[in-house]
Amino acid sequence: MTGAIGGRYELGERLGHGGMATVYRAHDGKLDREVAIKLLADNFAADEEVRRRFSREARLAAKLDHPNVVQVFDVGEHNGRPYIVMEYVEGGTVGDRLNRRRRSLATTEALQLLSQLCNGLGHAHAKKLVHRDIKPHNLLLRESDGCLKITDFGIARAGEETTRLTHPGKVIGTDRYMAPEQRADGKITPAADVYACGVVADELLPDARSPELREIIERCLRPEPSDRFTDARA
Repeated sequence: MTGAIGGRYELGERLGHGGMATVYRAHDGKLDREVAIKLLADNFAADEEVRRRFSREARLAAKLDHPNVVQVFDVGEHNGRPYIVMEYVEGGTVGDRLNRRRRSLATTEALQLLSQLCNGLGHAHAKKLVHRDIKPHNLLLRESDGCLKITDFGIARAGEETTRLTHPGKVIGTDRYMAPEQRADGKITPAADVYACGVVADELLPDARSPELREIIERCLRPEPSDRFTDARA
C-alpha cells in the first residue's frame, strides 16, 4: 500500500490479521507518535453491513476512556477502505503469554490480570456496552508495565441499540468463550461478558484455586444469565 493513510499515517509492520481486517503499526506524522491502524479488508469494502459494523466499533469504543481499554484516536477511509486509528500497545496478548507458558500463570499474576480485565470491562458495562468477544487474544499486555488493554469491539452491542447488524440465527463471537444465550441468539446483557471472563479465569487459574476462586469462576459460568454476576464491576 502506497501513500500515507489520511495524509498523516505511515504504515509499518503488520501486527495482526483477521477475517475482516488487518492491524498495522503506523507512525502519525502530525503528532509524531506510534499508533495502530485497523484497516478493513479490501474484499469487504463494498459490504455495507460490514462497513456499518466497522464504523460502529469505532463509535462505541470512542465512548470509553479507561486505562484498561485501548483508546480510539481517529477514523477515516483510504482508497475506499475504512480504518480506525488506535492507541499502539507494545507487547503481546494474554493469549500469547498463555501459549508461551503452556500452563496456568502464577496465581498473583493471574489475579492481577483478571482484576484489570474486570476494571476495564466494568467501565464498558457502566456505559451500557457489552463487548461480546472477550478472550485472551483480545486482551493486549503492554510490555513496559504489564498494563492490560481490552481491544476489538467489532461485535460489541450498546444497550440502547434496537436494530440488529446480523441476521437472526447468525451467531457471532468465539465459540469457547460464548455464553449459552449467545449461542441461542438470545438477549445479550453484560452477563454474557461475565461468562467469558469466567472462561478466561478458568484458563489462567486451572492449577491454583482457593475455594473462593472456585466459587467465583463457577458463578461466572452458570448457564442462566440471572445466576451470574450482573456485570464485571460486581
